[in-house]
Amino acid sequence: MKNHFVKVVLLFVFLFTNKILPQFASDLSSHEFNLAKRSFDKTHSYEMKTTVIVYAPDGTRKGREIFILNLRAEPVDGKRTKYTCEKFVYVNGDKIEKSIPSLSGWAYEFSIDNVNRSDSLVLGISHEPFEKLKDSDGNLLPADKSYFIYNSFIDFHAICDVFARETNGGNGIGNLKKIGDKIIHAASNSKPAINLGSNVKEGSYFQNGEVTLTLKGVGVVDKKLCALVEYDSGESSFNMQMEPMPNFAIDTKGGSHYFGDIYVDLETNWVAKADLSEFVVSETQIHSMKTKISTSVERQLIIEMIE
Repeated sequence: MKNHFVKVVLLFVFLFTNKILPQFASDLSSHEFNLAKRSFDKTHSYEMKTTVIVYAPDGTRKGREIFILNLRAEPVDGKRTKYTCEKFVYVNGDKIEKSIPSLSGWAYEFSIDNVNRSDSLVLGISHEPFEKLKDSDGNLLPADKSYFIYNSFIDFHAICDVFARETNGGNGIGNLKKIGDKIIHAASNSKPAINLGSNVKEGSYFQNGEVTLTLKGVGVVDKKLCALVEYDSGESSFNMQMEPMPNFAIDTKGGSHYFGDIYVDLETNWVAKADLSEFVVSETQIHSMKTKISTSVERQLIIEMIE
């Protein structure tokens, strides 16, 4: 058994050094990458899992929820991709899994032009499908949970299409040519509106800090040779104004710092895998009660191509 294990390891090392990385073997540090142009000739499927952990003021964990999104990406042409939500489920603190039936089969188109939209639709994602969401038991979801579900789609495209794809203008991933290159991304200091229909009011926003991308090296994900790109949001902030019922206004202000790694398939420039860690500290004011509540939240997210 031991000799068999050694042979497997040696075979892996041989294949890795002689088959997977021949073009970089001479001098990886001087190799020039082209991460700007994505190929549009194949359908891809993804699963994104987001874990939300809420902390009490003393540091103890008060609750945990998990949101799981399955998306299928079918290229339409060199700019547009049709995305279909194959399934969306969430797991509450009691570990009870619920699905969102209305999102199953929901399809929409995404193009690079969605990134710089000037209207209230962040990245062109429609608000309508997230109005009055119900779970698989027919229960109407509260506004905060509906927003988390909507934001799952925003997170996916922010990572896979804003950071991991060429930009229409300004610095982007295409400016990372050699390992060690670091750029300030065009999304820096952007301030998109985050109002979501009747759930989150106009005037709500999320503002990025100085967003940076760094080409850290190469790696292998499911036998795909990938560029390893780190992103960092800098000091971000937000203001969310909600009125879940008449004369019950809630105003939340806070700060956010998110960061992570993206593995970009060097053959296609599609994302093979990505992760995100975010820390959010906020203060919520309930105007009718003249009450302020402090909250600390941690989010852990992972995106995987599952074909």
